[in-house]
Amino acid sequence: EPVALFFSLTAFWSVLTGRMRLGLLSTLACLLTNWLGIYLVLGITMLLGKKAWPFWALAGSVVGLHLLHTWWVTGSVWGGGLWEIFVYRTGRVNVGQLIQRWREWSVSLYSIWLLAAFAFGSLRIWWRGNTQHRRLWMALFIYGFGYALTFTNAAYIHDYFIYSSVAVVSLSAAVLVAQSAKWWPVLTTILWLAVWQTTNPYVVALDASYGDRLAVQIGSFLHNQTEAGAKILVVPTSYAASRRP
Repeated sequence: EPVALFFSLTAFWSVLTGRMRLGLLSTLACLLTNWLGIYLVLGITMLLGKKAWPFWALAGSVVGLHLLHTWWVTGSVWGGGLWEIFVYRTGRVNVGQLIQRWREWSVSLYSIWLLAAFAFGSLRIWWRGNTQHRRLWMALFIYGFGYALTFTNAAYIHDYFIYSSVAVVSLSAAVLVAQSAKWWPVLTTILWLAVWQTTNPYVVALDASYGDRLAVQIGSFLHNQTEAGAKILVVPTSYAASRRP
């Protein structure tokens, strides 16, 4: 997701500045990295309208080649459990629990202060901004939240499904600060300190938690105790089961 985010933001910047070749190249890189590229193309369509057809042609080609390769390897375009994974990842999740989970992750990732700035900045864009500003906001919103809203089951389990929202959150907060005339340096400093004070304990705890330490230990043990190409049966399966809700 972080790598796909880099390619996506490069694509948006390229489109906004008229660098279509770079935009297509960045979109291709995003599509080859993550399914998030589909929502990137949806966002670009909000900016370009019918002129976004090269991006759709590119996305269709990449998806088509992926399905063709799947068919060639497995004998079915949905081979390898692709359809089952899609159904599972888009499966029904309790709305209340999903909202609660997203609230917790969003506050941990952005802080309540940055989310408040995002909310007020978004209102300012829609009330005071022009059509182009609103289209850009919608493009980044579709890109940022469309992935999580589609794959609700995956977004309930994995916090990185909301990473792509950093663009619309940051830009909206920046608009609020930038439109504050002569007070923007003070507001920027206050917001930065508030975000740092709120998120720093989370970063420290995350760095000290070693959430995947067990997987690393198991992998190191198996590497030292087995030969290359050996078949390994790992029991019990409690670790694997713990990765699911």
